[in-house]
Amino acid sequence: MKAYRLLKDIPGLNAGAVFLHDKKDHIKGSMGCGCLKLAWADGNCQQGWCAETHIFPGQLAEDEEWFARVKNKKYHL
Repeated sequence: MKAYRLLKDIPGLNAGAVFLHDKKDHIKGSMGCGCLKLAWADGNCQQGWCAETHIFPGQLAEDEEWFARVKNKKYHL
């Protein structure tokens, strides 16, 4: 899965949080795009939140105003 860093603060989560694009999750996301899920960072929570507690439509991975691709592979679900 590709990782994306949140570029702006949202309520309850600050910029810098990393999400994974799960294209195979058609339950929480759409058939065509899946969803973005908050990832584990080296097995730890991010900003006090467990993985998958924040979920966005997969289409947002392409929104360069909100998300930037991360090449580091230390993130997982």
